[in-house]
Amino acid sequence: MDELMKTFRSHQEDLAKQHHGEYVLISADGILGTFPSDSDAYWNAVDEKNLVPGNFLIHPCYFLHEERPVMFYSNVE
Repeated sequence: MDELMKTFRSHQEDLAKQHHGEYVLISADGILGTFPSDSDAYWNAVDEKNLVPGNFLIHPCYFLHEERPVMFYSNVE
């Protein structure tokens, strides 16, 4: 997953300029496309490209300064 994230980071500025607010699909083969929603990207990865979940990255196309940290909330103590 680190390599997929490196690919995203190296193209983030251009992706944000050209596809702001869309979602990019990245695999070991590189950038496979951009989609209007994360679910469109997911189903394209699984159904069209026959990728296995865990072997690809779907990331929103935003500028670095627009990103917010991911937070998980749990009732587990």
